[in-house]
Amino acid sequence: MSFKTNRIASPYQRGNYFNYNSKMNIKKISYIVKLTFVVLIITGCDNSDRKKVLTILDGDWSIDSLIYRNHDIRGCLELNLLQFYGDSVSGLPRTTNFCDSVREWEFKAIHKVYCKDKKDIKLFFKTKSRFFQDTFKVQFLDDINNKLMKMEIQSKETYILCTKGSLESYSKLKNDIKKIAEIKEIHIPYNR
Repeated sequence: MSFKTNRIASPYQRGNYFNYNSKMNIKKISYIVKLTFVVLIITGCDNSDRKKVLTILDGDWSIDSLIYRNHDIRGCLELNLLQFYGDSVSGLPRTTNFCDSVREWEFKAIHKVYCKDKKDIKLFFKTKSRFFQDTFKVQFLDDINNKLMKMEIQSKETYILCTKGSLESYSKLKNDIKKIAEIKEIHIPYNR
């Protein structure tokens, strides 16, 4: 008793292995080149610029304004601090019991910085909090009247304005930021 099997001829047996395999390799190489190009565009700033941005972010930023879906929710915070530690860990504020609609805040989060150039710096938070789980555009602000450096971070749903709490001098911090980012001047009346 003999069994016949319907076997598909391999590329070697068909005699066109080179042509078949070359087309597959060209597609793979083309895909890899495109993927590499996209990654380079997304992570446009070099590692040293990214580290400089992380150094500037490092520390405590007091939250001056927190708007989520066009509602001011700053009054719902236990503490109005946004904290950055090193190159990836963030401290996010928790809410008080007074805001029933705002219950899901997570103290620790992971953050990543992406930048194409001085005008395009982005900050991404990986967290369970719906308020921070997003990619934010970063804009540094120079409060000239009060001699304070501020940062605006904004996503589609969340807007945060915060002030750097630093023992570092205002002019040194401003010069450090100028090296890696564009600074927008603002004039807020002098605080006494």
